Amino acid sequence: MKQSPRHVCVLESAISVCAILFFIIVNLIGEHTAQLTKKTTLHLSKEEAADFIQKRMKQCYESTQQKSCYQQAVIGFLDHLPLNQILKTFGTYEKNTEFFMRCHEVAHYLGQEAYHRTKSVREVFKEGSHVCLAGVFHGAIEGYFIEKGMLDSNDALYAKEIPRVCGKQEEYSVRQQFVECNHGMGHAVMFLAENDLLRALKLCDFLATSPEQELCYTGAFMANAAGTQSTDHPSKYLPKPEDPLYPCPLLDTKYQKQCYTYGILEAFQPSIEQSIKACGLIPEKYRNACFQTVGRNRTVYSADPLVLKEQCEQISELSFQHECIQGVAYNLVIRFGALSSLPDQFCAHLNPETKQNCLLQIQSARNVASQHENN
Repeated sequence: MKQSPRHVCVLESAISVCAILFFIIVNLIGEHTAQLTKKTTLHLSKEEAADFIQKRMKQCYESTQQKSCYQQAVIGFLDHLPLNQILKTFGTYEKNTEFFMRCHEVAHYLGQEAYHRTKSVREVFKEGSHVCLAGVFHGAIEGYFIEKGMLDSNDALYAKEIPRVCGKQEEYSVRQQFVECNHGMGHAVMFLAENDLLRALKLCDFLATSPEQELCYTGAFMANAAGTQSTDHPSKYLPKPEDPLYPCPLLDTKYQKQCYTYGILEAFQPSIEQSIKACGLIPEKYRNACFQTVGRNRTVYSADPLVLKEQCEQISELSFQHECIQGVAYNLVIRFGALSSLPDQFCAHLNPETKQNCLLQIQSARNVASQHENN
């Protein structure tokens, strides 16, 4: 059928309008993409990045609204720097006051925001590191559930979803990442359970194996103790001044080892004296693990080898003192890296017999840390 000149004109006009609209849309998309790209690819020198991060961390450390300040700070960090560069800067300055005490918490926020941007736990783990006690890994798991909108889901749905997040150990080239993923799951399930410890522990039980479940318990107990600082969702099962072992005796046996170590000690972490006293009160079969956890916990509060030695020596029984030393030695490597000299300085302060065991422990920890750092 032959079209009239008028129809041809209308058709040509429509095509022209569509072409113009297409051009405008493509350019708008391009500009938007460029803006997003610009945010994430703005390269700062190592010195500029360090200055940028240090100043912001100092502002937040001095802020009266620390939590919201840190949460906003990590958005700015990730807008301008890749995650691995941020973590390297944190690692370099972790012993500085503005980083030391809140480093793990801020790394959680980094992990949450990094997951929000990548939508991939594995991608965050690939770019992440054990800086700040591996908080970025733990935050990534929390971010997964936040992003999935699963905060109000029922336990039947969690039963299907929880085992999928970390997958299987053989899928990881670095075993420690699998460990951190399942420990991070413990933080996440406390978040999902609104700080109801008993429900969170049952969510951990949806994981496939006992080792995975136990790692999850440690994260849940750690988050439970942190709930003392929460005003909107305080933990429902916090240790009581009149009953420092609460709620451990009330729990099923399978939860008790982690409760008597991570659980009660998280609540008493600031005080070496109270931590030692708490370990002395728990059932005897858990005491070795408890005193080793005391040692690990001390590295959260000090990086001074001599101070750490003196704190372990406050434990009167020699065998438990050795457990504390083992915990310090291991965690100094895990926290500050395989190349740090701090673990060696710590061992150097010890008597010859104890020193040898200390050196063996840091070698074991370095094998774990270097495997991660080389990937």
